[in-house]
Amino acid sequence: MQDVLTREERDDDRKILEWGAAEQRVLLTHDVTTMRPSAEARVAEGKPMPGVFEVSQSLPIGQAIEEILSSRRPPRPRDVYPSAF
Repeated sequence: MQDVLTREERDDDRKILEWGAAEQRVLLTHDVTTMRPSAEARVAEGKPMPGVFEVSQSLPIGQAIEEILSSRRPPRPRDVYPSAF
């Protein structure tokens, strides 16, 4: 994402979510403080939202990706982002 968004855009959760939706990408983030309200607002506005995985600060993103990919079943939307439903 650093290659496609400016520094200012990367600091704006709304821009990150907009980019993810346009590219049909699911977002993995350690930022549970500001990303969730931005994602919830996007859902409330009826805008496209491929998904957001909130990952604990103690879990490296690479490990989170491995665990998601090795899961026996794909996560249901309400498992991934329960407050959006």
